[in-house]
Amino acid sequence: MDIGAYEVASNGLGSAGNDVIYVKASADGAQLEFFDSNPPTGSPVLTWHMNSTSSFLLDTLAGDDELIVQLPAGTSGPPGGILYEAGSGTNRFRLLSGTIRVDSTASGGTLNTTVETGAHLSTSRLTQNDLALHNNSRVTLLPSGQTSVITSLSLGPDATFDIGDNALVLDYSGASPIDTIRDRILAGRGGPGLGASWTGTGITSSAVAQANQTEAESRSIGYADNALLPLGAYSTFRGVPVDDTAVLIAYTRTGDANLDSLVDDDDATLLGASYAPTAPGAVWALADFDYNGFVDDDDTTLLGVFYTPSVNGVPALPTNDLVGMHGRVPKDDLVDLLAEAIAKDGQSEFAGLASLGRRRPQEAWAADHLWACCKQRIDASSTGHVPCNRR
Repeated sequence: MDIGAYEVASNGLGSAGNDVIYVKASADGAQLEFFDSNPPTGSPVLTWHMNSTSSFLLDTLAGDDELIVQLPAGTSGPPGGILYEAGSGTNRFRLLSGTIRVDSTASGGTLNTTVETGAHLSTSRLTQNDLALHNNSRVTLLPSGQTSVITSLSLGPDATFDIGDNALVLDYSGASPIDTIRDRILAGRGGPGLGASWTGTGITSSAVAQANQTEAESRSIGYADNALLPLGAYSTFRGVPVDDTAVLIAYTRTGDANLDSLVDDDDATLLGASYAPTAPGAVWALADFDYNGFVDDDDTTLLGVFYTPSVNGVPALPTNDLVGMHGRVPKDDLVDLLAEAIAKDGQSEFAGLASLGRRRPQEAWAADHLWACCKQRIDASSTGHVPCNRR
């Protein structure tokens, strides 16, 4: 029986009990075949055209339900994919092989997803519990503008989680997985330092890689443990409620330490307070934008170049030396002044610029124009960046 979307539950696949739905390709590869048993036996209960651009709605209703999809390696499912609406029980989704789009939710229940070795799942949004990617598998978040939420994440050694231009909340329990998340982002970006390709395995972003081809280093994946954000935790992040046991992961502009989608005075303040080129163990939320484990001149360069305190525009680039309350300050020295304030442990007359207790310091003229020095020191024809060196 070949049916349209929104008819699935009434045609026998979903019930108030425990359901197992097995989906595979027909022998000729032209259709998806739906079975109500594992392993699949007999004739399929339903079929769906492999070239359909409409989504196939699979509502399994109540009970503990499981969706299993097995396609031949190298085979892609219908462009419209499957909408898997799991019910109020303990539910599972397993992608055994092949490539397919599945948008899944669990209404009142739990949903755990496993992507087996070599398989590729694409989805517009994850709203579920555990997500496990086995070795050499892949999950791609499609452009949607929606923030995904999961409760745990497991990545095999060569698995790839491509978040695209989206945000993800990992609402964990127990110990924070923040160190593991950083390690997997570091692998996905292709290692520490400037010039990252963002084509590695781990947590990565094809949107970052694409954006950086046009404007080198301009986009990154930022991350933070919500409870440890220096300027205060979020109660809502990118449209979803969050608490203190949440790791926040997002596609964003390089230099956006606090993940508010801007690179502004707050980020300059965080960098100033964290600037310590020889102190290891730094994280993105403290302004380690190149993932080398330190907050140093390269991070200062990146923040300066991409300083964007408003959504709709960037402050005009000064053409002359800047004049502030402390006299004439060469642009090349702005970064040095901010760093030196920290190096002197708050004794410098510029120490207020780096105070975490002052989100909008009165002397913000220097922070406002921090980017100006670095902007002058970028070779527009190069994909690399020249750091603003301290004297």
